[in-house]
Amino acid sequence: MPRYHSPATSRKDMDLIEKLCAGLVREPSAFPMSFTYDGRTVSGLPKGARSAWRLLDANIEELVYTARVPESPLALRVECFIYRDFPVVEWTAYFTNDGDSDSAILQDVRAADLTFEGKDPVVYLNNGDFYSENGYTERAVALRHGNEVVQAPSEGRPCNEAWPYQRLMFDGFGLNLAIGWPAQWESAYRATDTGIHFRAGQQTVHTYLKPGETLRTPRMCVMAFEGDAIRGMNMWRRWMNAHVTPRTHGAILPPRATASETGDGEEHTACTDQLQFEAMDRLRGFGWGTDLLWWIDAGWYPCYVEPGVKRWAHTGTWEPDRAKFPRGLGPVGDKAHELGIDFLIWYEPERVRPGTELALRHPEWLLSAEITEGMRAAGTDPNQYNNANYMLNLADDDCCDWLCRRVDALIKESHQDVYRQDFNFSPLPYWRANEAEDRKGMLENKYQQNYLRFWDYLLSHNPGLWIDSCASGGRRNDLETMRRAVPLHSTDYGYGYHPISQAFRRTLHAWIPYTRGQSSNWLDENGEDYIPLNELRRAKARPMTNYDLVNGMASLFPLFGVSTAAAFEGQPEYIAKMLKVWRRFAPIQLEGDFYPLTEPHRSAEKWTVYQFDRPQEGRGAFQTLRNTRAAEDELTVYPMGFDPEGEYELENGETHETRTVSGREVNEKGLTFAQPKASGYIWFYCKKWG
Repeated sequence: MPRYHSPATSRKDMDLIEKLCAGLVREPSAFPMSFTYDGRTVSGLPKGARSAWRLLDANIEELVYTARVPESPLALRVECFIYRDFPVVEWTAYFTNDGDSDSAILQDVRAADLTFEGKDPVVYLNNGDFYSENGYTERAVALRHGNEVVQAPSEGRPCNEAWPYQRLMFDGFGLNLAIGWPAQWESAYRATDTGIHFRAGQQTVHTYLKPGETLRTPRMCVMAFEGDAIRGMNMWRRWMNAHVTPRTHGAILPPRATASETGDGEEHTACTDQLQFEAMDRLRGFGWGTDLLWWIDAGWYPCYVEPGVKRWAHTGTWEPDRAKFPRGLGPVGDKAHELGIDFLIWYEPERVRPGTELALRHPEWLLSAEITEGMRAAGTDPNQYNNANYMLNLADDDCCDWLCRRVDALIKESHQDVYRQDFNFSPLPYWRANEAEDRKGMLENKYQQNYLRFWDYLLSHNPGLWIDSCASGGRRNDLETMRRAVPLHSTDYGYGYHPISQAFRRTLHAWIPYTRGQSSNWLDENGEDYIPLNELRRAKARPMTNYDLVNGMASLFPLFGVSTAAAFEGQPEYIAKMLKVWRRFAPIQLEGDFYPLTEPHRSAEKWTVYQFDRPQEGRGAFQTLRNTRAAEDELTVYPMGFDPEGEYELENGETHETRTVSGREVNEKGLTFAQPKASGYIWFYCKKWG
């Protein structure tokens, strides 16, 4: 095993970021961006750039540059943040036409354009989420002089078949690189004689700016670290929790377990207020506490495609269906708060169907596009791709203002704590179909500015509100979005395929600490094979086991439909017991360092063991999962962070079995776990002090 490297920031890390990036940011002529205006390429900032510096707090410097693009009506503003507690630099640029005539063409805007010097470069990329068991797969590309690797998402959602979080490793050090852009970005790594030239930004910009218009770049983030990729991963997790993971009422978002009641219908199209009240009352026997999140998903609004036929995807009328909620959703929110629990409601405001309120009253706000068969095949919802599927044009300021007011009013009326936004179709064709040749990328850019403005409006007008980012699963979880939201639904694929969800979480734990597990039971009656997706509706519900529940334990612990699902009948005491285990584990998972102790896989024939460590407290936890066909009765792993001079007590959270081990023995011989097939346990450990 490699030698343990503490993820705590060191002086060497700070010197490294200064050398590789911060020093460039402090020098206008060397600033790491470029663009072309009216055929002339500008690298760095234009001559005459002015700077203003201030200390935002003890840990963040703000450096703002202002400049004029030569021979143009364009003002350039660049906002930079240099962190003092982590080796991190971020920046975003804004081009504004403050003149009284159109600008010339602005194109090839590289939000990042710089070279990192080092030996033996390897870039680690990931394919994100795309409704496939092969999603969230990392690949390593060794770069040699002259070759280049380019990555971009598919069809406009930033995590769709690509991943805007990337790691570049050299001999002895590395960089974490993130692109904060909720749309179509592109990054490229090209090997040079001495290192890697890196560029990134919005994939396509070739546009003039009208008077008063602003084009912004993606947020770029660079973290430098000494040592190996594992150290860089955990330094990133620590920075995310310190500066990015959203907070509510001043504290980092607490872990949540979820429950809901759908009724007998598609999604929540059959749910009623009375059904919600009865289900909440039945939950008491399961040991729920104030860490419960009550969840109403798609279908609570009028979504009639014909009389008596409701389809959740028929969106565009954003008000409660009075046939199901005669007094609106406020009484449901009140009931949740009486029980001391939070209330979540699903929305998909960007999709508009014919015949809905928005389609009838504001056709001027709708974008249409011709959908190809290839795009249709890429969808997960058979209803989402057709030529009558409109996209709400958030680039229109009046449209964005209307949406801000409408959703804000619904949040207040329903006493809602969590706003959940979904996005179930590909936006890029809509932007491209409605952009002229000399306006390429501008509609997409203005759309993103208003998408972020919309979320900022909801957060500022509803103190304590938090947001769930969903887009056919986890396809819009870029850094800019994650500054406002957490991913409570990181994929639409395979909720009950445990080895696959374990593999997905390996990526998610590495980059986004507030993450979701999967506890659905999709095993057949023999307990070894998984039921195919196309047979699930005919399958008999199976009782929940520790294998299912431990697999589902993360910052978000999903237990949908617990009030009536056959899988939970007769199990209230067991579920309550396992909830206590999760309550001990979830804060460690969220805020601890992460060590995957088994190789990457998605096989039922292997074990998965993850370690979460709180070194400052001398404690942590192991999540041990022996999958259904794993032949080995026991597995030895090599944990990280154990003090060779210390003794540690381990406790099985479910059985309360304990054992004592020495740190030296663990470091030299490893730690062995033994458990039955198709089982999961949380083992807590704590260093004995004194």
